[in-house]
Amino acid sequence: MGLCPGDFHMTSALDVHRQEAQRDFGDPIGISSRALVEGLFGVQPDLIAGEVRLRPGFPSDWDRASLKHKDFDFAWNRAQMRETYKFTRRLIKPVYLTLTLPARTTSLPVVIVDGRRVDCVFDTAAVGGPMLMVRVPPARSNRIEIEWHERNPSMAPVKRSYRVGEALELPKSIALAQVDDPQRSLVDGRVSAIGFHTVFANMREGDCTWSMPISFEVKAEAPRFAGVPLMAADRLGKQVDLSSVLKHNVVEIFTRVYTEPRSQYCSLAFPDVLLGGWANPDGRVSIEDAGLRAAGGLLKASLGVDFATPRGTDLSHHCYLTGSRIRQR
Repeated sequence: MGLCPGDFHMTSALDVHRQEAQRDFGDPIGISSRALVEGLFGVQPDLIAGEVRLRPGFPSDWDRASLKHKDFDFAWNRAQMRETYKFTRRLIKPVYLTLTLPARTTSLPVVIVDGRRVDCVFDTAAVGGPMLMVRVPPARSNRIEIEWHERNPSMAPVKRSYRVGEALELPKSIALAQVDDPQRSLVDGRVSAIGFHTVFANMREGDCTWSMPISFEVKAEAPRFAGVPLMAADRLGKQVDLSSVLKHNVVEIFTRVYTEPRSQYCSLAFPDVLLGGWANPDGRVSIEDAGLRAAGGLLKASLGVDFATPRGTDLSHHCYLTGSRIRQR
């Protein structure tokens, strides 16, 4: 847990007494605020054009939400097939309000604004699902009620994985001729390119049209590795001298400088000896190999192959295994 509820980005006036240890966590506050106001609640003012656009992105299982801002109040609630939006603006002058929201049915709903029925349209360029658009004349405050009816629109299929050459599975109501393939990931309806792809089905249901994204992943044929056989107990193995390749003492782990892999970004970088992080690069550890030496320096593997780790003053007799290269000194 962080210092702020929900680990939301923050900083405070007290940070100066903590050597500004948390100052950088205040940097993303503007980004997070914009994601909340313009993303979740969808409030997008454009006063130069004389309008405020509302395009909320509430989760499908929510039934109410509200937001109070110095320039506006926004409240929404849903009860079965009826939705109510209340928007009050405290701006220099009244401006138009354009509401765009996901359509819950494929038929135009009944829309009531401040007690009067108004026209609404479906967005013909909608992507992802059908979208309803309502434009309201300038006012200080509006109450918008929407009554949905008829059937729900079709949902996009869940993302799935394919192998190259397999046929793309489409919902029963969608023909291949309806599908646009801007990434050219299909050949005659079969997936042909490795990676993540999205095609778009041109949908028309009831009064609305939209482009339905169908996303999928194409994986390369996985290599098949043969299992490593166990060495029979009655067979003698032959030791292979690896001292020319692995020639450092096991107790030197976390003391030598590791040169790769290395991140080019400060916050993801490891200290030279791989202990600690970017804010505490002075980690130290002491490796004790007394138990290994008491066992004669022998590591017994389950495969039946033993690894010898002799210890002495000659560096050619010192070794440990590592996946990183070490800069020689």
